[in-house]
Amino acid sequence: MQRQYLCLILPTFMALATPSIANSQEFSTAPLSTPSAMPSDAMPVTPLAFFEWVRGQDSSTVAARAQQIREHLYALIAVAVKQRFASNHTMALATGDTALAQLFEWADGFGVPGAADVAQAIGVRNGSSVTPHPTDGFQLAFSAPVFSLGTEHGKWMVRFPYFFMIGTVTRQRLANGIETDLATLSTLTAPNNRAIGGASQATILILSAQTSDLPSYVAFWLQQMQIAPTDTVANPVPQATRSYKHFDAGSRLWKELVALKIPSGSLLVAYIGLDGTYQANRPHFLDLLASLRVRQ
Repeated sequence: MQRQYLCLILPTFMALATPSIANSQEFSTAPLSTPSAMPSDAMPVTPLAFFEWVRGQDSSTVAARAQQIREHLYALIAVAVKQRFASNHTMALATGDTALAQLFEWADGFGVPGAADVAQAIGVRNGSSVTPHPTDGFQLAFSAPVFSLGTEHGKWMVRFPYFFMIGTVTRQRLANGIETDLATLSTLTAPNNRAIGGASQATILILSAQTSDLPSYVAFWLQQMQIAPTDTVANPVPQATRSYKHFDAGSRLWKELVALKIPSGSLLVAYIGLDGTYQANRPHFLDLLASLRVRQ
């Protein structure tokens, strides 16, 4: 499900041409209390069976379904994380958990930046990572149980839990000549609304550009995301300039966009998810917004 609504945004973008942070910040445990669920993708729903299934596929099939495989891996990770939270009510990394480490090792092998860092922090990994950290002026660091992601160009940094799936992190020049830093993050897998069925991740999309014309930057991305300029809502964080929210009844997709004026220019943070997972994981979107730090 996640890749279906990501395709509304990322192809459009691709076709266009470290501050300190308080370590005491807490992340909500509410998303960990939601039921475990797996996507409706016909893949095995246990780690061992899934690993065997992947090994049994030919290379072309694996390449064609790489994104779906990544999402399935993180659905399995979400199940493990939620089960651990149900048992001991902690978000701490499960050190020594070989099964969880193997899931992150596989995620590293399938192109998820930072997944190898988590596997190593669990304490059962000795090899080097397959997937490199982002470049283009981005810095990714892991200090269990959270990642920090920053950009030298935008001069911002955010933090998020280790079970987020890191996706596209890049810097590109848009068709209007504006270079934009883009980062996509995916939340825990959660059940979709019954009318949809299955389960999915919600997506957090971070966009920044060294432009002082925030209204024009916002207008451009509202158009790309098919959000009306009149869909304004109260700002979820005090530092926001303006915020928008839209629900598409046909696709049952929620889209939320928060605009901020920052010292380096303009910053947008979008939150996109199907009905059900959008509500379940929104506390972590708000936590990420609260973690934002900027510098001159």
